[in-house]
Amino acid sequence: GAILYYAYKKNKSNIKYAYYDELTGLPNSIYLEEYLSEVLKNVSYKKTAVLLLNCTNFKTLNMPYGYKYGDGILQKISNSIKTFLSPEDMIFRFNADRFVVILEDYSSIDFLRDKANGLLELLKRPSNEDITHDYVLAQAAILELHEGIKSSDVVLQDLSLALASLNAESNNNIVFYDSVIDNDVHRRDAVERKLRDVISGEDDSSFYLVFQPTWDLNNNKIYGFEALSRMSIEDFGQIPPPEFVDLAEKRLLIYDLGLHILGLACDFSNLINKDGCYSCKVAVNISLIQLLREEFVSDVKSILK
Repeated sequence: GAILYYAYKKNKSNIKYAYYDELTGLPNSIYLEEYLSEVLKNVSYKKTAVLLLNCTNFKTLNMPYGYKYGDGILQKISNSIKTFLSPEDMIFRFNADRFVVILEDYSSIDFLRDKANGLLELLKRPSNEDITHDYVLAQAAILELHEGIKSSDVVLQDLSLALASLNAESNNNIVFYDSVIDNDVHRRDAVERKLRDVISGEDDSSFYLVFQPTWDLNNNKIYGFEALSRMSIEDFGQIPPPEFVDLAEKRLLIYDLGLHILGLACDFSNLINKDGCYSCKVAVNISLIQLLREEFVSDVKSILK
C-alpha cells in the first residue's frame, strides 16, 4: 500500500510538472496544444472560440522594478482572470506574458467582444493594492473555431498574426481573425516569395522599372530619368511600391533588391546611350539600409563597370 501510494504521488507530481506552469499554476502550452487538438475534433458540435491575451508593456515593468516584481504581477493577473471567467472556461499560460482563454457555447460575437473588453479592463489593474506602477497594457485576438482548421498550431499562429495586424497607433486593442487578415497574410507571403525569386534570378517578369523623364523647359528636351520600381503578381495585380519596399526592408531583402534595381537602371542607361542620349542621367532611389552596409560602395562600382 505504501509503494502504491508513493507511486501515485510521484505520478501526480510528474503530471503537474509537465502540464502546469510553475509560476502561475495555470495549465501550460503543452496542455493547451493537447486540449485544443481534442476541441478541434468536436468543433462541429458546439461553438468554440479561442482568445489570446498579450501583455504589451511587461518590459517596462521588469526593467525598472525587477523580474520578481514582474512575476508577482503575472500571478495576480492569472488569479484575476480565473476569478473573472466562468468555471467551465479554460485558461492557459501560453508563454511569458501571453494567456489563452477557450470559451465554449457562447451566444454571439458581441459576447466575445464584451468578454475580451472585460479582460483588458481587468488587466489594467490586476490587484486592488495601492500601487501606481502595476498598470498592465494588453491586446486581445479572437478566433472562432471551425471545421476547416487542421491543428492547434494553426489556431495559435492565426491568433498571433491577428495580434500583429493591430496598429500600434490605434486605440483598438481587440481584433478578430477573419478573411481580411487571412488574405493579407497570403498577400504578404506571395510578395515576399516573388521578391526572393526576383533577387535570385528565377523571376524576371514580376519586377521591373519604369522611367519618369525630367524635362528641360528652356531647351525643350529630356535631360534625365528617374527609375521607379514596379511589381505585378498574378492573382494580386499591381503591388504598390511602399508595400513591397516596406516588406523588403522588414525581411532584410532590400539590399539585394536595391542592387538588382541598380543593375536594371544601368541596362536602361546603356540602351538610351545607344540611342544618342549620351548626357541623360538616371536617378535611382536608395534605401538608408543599403547605405549602412560597408560593401555598398564597392558593390555599386562593380555594377557600374
